[in-house]
Amino acid sequence: MLQEIGSNIVTFLLGAALTFFLEKWTGVFQRLKAMEFALQAILRRHMIQTINYYRERPEKLVPQWEIECFDQMHDAGKGLGMDGYFDELKKVMHEDLKHETH
Repeated sequence: MLQEIGSNIVTFLLGAALTFFLEKWTGVFQRLKAMEFALQAILRRHMIQTINYYRERPEKLVPQWEIECFDQMHDAGKGLGMDGYFDELKKVMHEDLKHETH
């Protein structure tokens, strides 16, 4: 009988501990997802801002370093799961704007 009570107590404590940790991890995953969405928004905003800067100044050529930085932002955005929209922005940068030639 004592063994059965001890087994029930251990089962209860393990269940409580598991519930506690699952709630903590759920919160962590929710915060990570929120950070992912925030990072996507920051990348998207900066990429659009860069495109608009050179569109408003058609006499300026996009320097090579800016293209490389833009491509890195594109790759980071794709890594975060934003394939389609980031591909469109990259297409605009590479096809619609004038670049420096080396």
